Amino acid sequence: MPNSDRMKWPFPAENQDPWYDAFRDMVGQMDASGYSAREDRQLIMAGGGLWSFDGAGDLLSWDDTLEVVSPIAGFRMEVAAGSVDMEDGDVLYIDLTRAPSTNVTTSAVSASQVPSSDTAYVIAVRRGASVYFRHGFSIPSGSSRELFSGVSSAPSTIIWMGGRESHNSDVTPLVAGAIAFTPVTHNPVTSLVFRAVAANGNTGLTNQVQLVNVTDGELVAELSFTSTNIAKDEVTLTIGSSVGDIDDPEHIYEVRIKLGAAPASGDDTVELYSAELRVF
Repeated sequence: MPNSDRMKWPFPAENQDPWYDAFRDMVGQMDASGYSAREDRQLIMAGGGLWSFDGAGDLLSWDDTLEVVSPIAGFRMEVAAGSVDMEDGDVLYIDLTRAPSTNVTTSAVSASQVPSSDTAYVIAVRRGASVYFRHGFSIPSGSSRELFSGVSSAPSTIIWMGGRESHNSDVTPLVAGAIAFTPVTHNPVTSLVFRAVAANGNTGLTNQVQLVNVTDGELVAELSFTSTNIAKDEVTLTIGSSVGDIDDPEHIYEVRIKLGAAPASGDDTVELYSAELRVF
């Protein structure tokens, strides 16, 4: 049975007898492709939490479930928190279940080429040092953003403090990044949040991501991670003049990562994906 050149729809051969079965197959595949195009125009993405991109390490990650809602069907497809390797030119697509009859789980795939199918739904492409999403937002390398979680609680500034690092010592912390910061340059500041995305190499560990005031020799904040799954944690900082506060004038702050106990094997690591200061 012959097929169309691009869509590969089957159609009856010339003078085929009987022809109705072949015609019915052709109409069925045309209907499926037409429905896919219609559904694509209605899909809404929500969630995903914090998206982070490390261009040097070719890593794109998100720390919460991404929901793809199909209003026509009235159900959603869910992509669990995770990460993908994304080289320059790669696209990120979701393998959809068309017209789902219940809420389903699916996966996100990074590839240099998208399958010619009715189920592949492209949501992003990497060009150079940034990842561009189909709804118009982008993430430059070394940045983190909440792409599908609304803008009402968005910070006015996100200051990148550390990227993809791995460390296996409980004695000597690894410095993942540093900034010079003073609240007055971001006036008015209503809130400061220190946030990190990290994971452990071993589930038996409790590892730390620390924010340290190097100028005054003070520990400002410490986030603990206990799972091998990538997770997000954050803490609201205090603006003031007491020990551990964020204060004027300008101070130097470091992000440090360390194990919570002496390593017992090579798997005992703390894996930092991103750390940032969020100014509201």
